[in-house]
Amino acid sequence: MPHVKRFARYANQLERLVASAANGNLSQEHKQQIALALDGEPTAKLKQLESIERLRQSGAFFTGTLLAKQLVRTLIPQLINGVSVHDFACGTGNLLTACAYHLPTSGDLQQTLKLWGEYLGGNDIHEEFVRVARARLVLVAIDRGVTGLVPAPKNIFPRVTTADGFDQALVATPQCITLNPPFTMTVAPTNCTWAAGQVSTAALMLERCVLNAKPGTQVVAILPEVLRTGSHYERWRHVVERAATIESVEIVGLFDNSTDIDVFIVRLTVCGSGETSKESWWKSDRTEDIRHTTINDLFDVRVGPVVPHRDPHKGQWYPFITAHHLPAWATVNTDIGFAHRRFSGTTYTPPFLLVRRTSRPGDKHRAVATLVTGRRPVAVENHLLVMKPKDRLLRTCNSAMQRLGRTEVDTWLNERIRCRHLTVKSIKEMPW
Repeated sequence: MPHVKRFARYANQLERLVASAANGNLSQEHKQQIALALDGEPTAKLKQLESIERLRQSGAFFTGTLLAKQLVRTLIPQLINGVSVHDFACGTGNLLTACAYHLPTSGDLQQTLKLWGEYLGGNDIHEEFVRVARARLVLVAIDRGVTGLVPAPKNIFPRVTTADGFDQALVATPQCITLNPPFTMTVAPTNCTWAAGQVSTAALMLERCVLNAKPGTQVVAILPEVLRTGSHYERWRHVVERAATIESVEIVGLFDNSTDIDVFIVRLTVCGSGETSKESWWKSDRTEDIRHTTINDLFDVRVGPVVPHRDPHKGQWYPFITAHHLPAWATVNTDIGFAHRRFSGTTYTPPFLLVRRTSRPGDKHRAVATLVTGRRPVAVENHLLVMKPKDRLLRTCNSAMQRLGRTEVDTWLNERIRCRHLTVKSIKEMPW
């Protein structure tokens, strides 16, 4: 980020605040400055320096205070007794400061910071962020009422360093890893076993943690929703499950108003192979005692095969359906008034349902459907999901469209998949 160096001014400001507030005689102004520094001020300062678009590209979004508290909630008993924690993408230290509020203190400020320096580790590629993280950890101790002289910055938190989380060899000692990795895309390394091409940086970082940490290490991470339910990451989920047991999966919703990304919190315990997770990424991953009828039992579900700007206009002429002008919750007859195009791939003969792939939590309906009738085979664009009834009956399509409009379907899909696009698998798994 071109303006991150200017963030050093904020680091200087916090280090001056630490020096002036450490003696314990806190003025009201000191208290207000500390409260701001520990509750969202670093994010606000960064947004003044960088555009939202640039922050999204770099993935430099810091965990909000409430979300950080939510993540460390289950670690509080261990933190109270003293536990070593490492954050491999620590940013300005929001997860580490949330942990520090529960760590034991020891005598004066110097002794407490020395103790916390043994417990807390983290790294980030930006030195300015690391400086802010260290200063904020000192402010947590001051906020907790610990007073005394402040050691030189280079002598505190030796395990909070400027480094790339991927380059760092995982320290063997951490008992817990907290993680809010970048939500960016990167090229999969050559040794990636579950995907090629562009993949989530967050997926790679969590995979690295669970494959290299020692057995028994707890991992708590904030991850983008696509990792929990996206079809592209199904093999990644299997890799993680083979290396760690899933203790819990907690749906959060939007990370914040700037990122426009839904996230979840996963809590894992690194283990040997063969151990069974207590939870699953999604509850329908588990085999239920009672077998319910699903959409998959009654319909073949596929993504529309036409990619309008890529597929050559070759082959026979067919009625062509796109999502753009398709009426919601209605019936259309493709024999009347439909545009045509040449297409040589798979076509579908009515009756069938079309469901818009673009769908997000908060929409009035998650699975917006249209019933397609007519006599001729139809070409369907790739922004639509095709639900073809296995019994080929119109009444089955009508029944399904009525069901898709129900509130229960919206509730189910909001838990099942909070990505911006519905997947074939999520529709197939839907209870009938």
